[in-house]
Amino acid sequence: MEDIDNATAAHPITQQRARGVSIRPLGGFIRRLIRTIRSRRELARMDDRMWADIGVSRGEALMESRRPAWDMETPPDATRRSRGR
Repeated sequence: MEDIDNATAAHPITQQRARGVSIRPLGGFIRRLIRTIRSRRELARMDDRMWADIGVSRGEALMESRRPAWDMETPPDATRRSRGR
């Protein structure tokens, strides 16, 4: 039984937790990344009528759908548009 405890204690994740390092933020980032990929794929599959319903032009939708998945920040011009300017 002591060998199992020693093996567990030597595991890198266990060592990180012992040092107070949390890996939870990584899980949150991965969930956001997956959500972003899915929503951009859905956006690319929409037609002109659907884009009009959400107030986005074809060019804006295609530009958003082509952004890299890790680029999850809102572009400056989209922020301006959402505030009604």
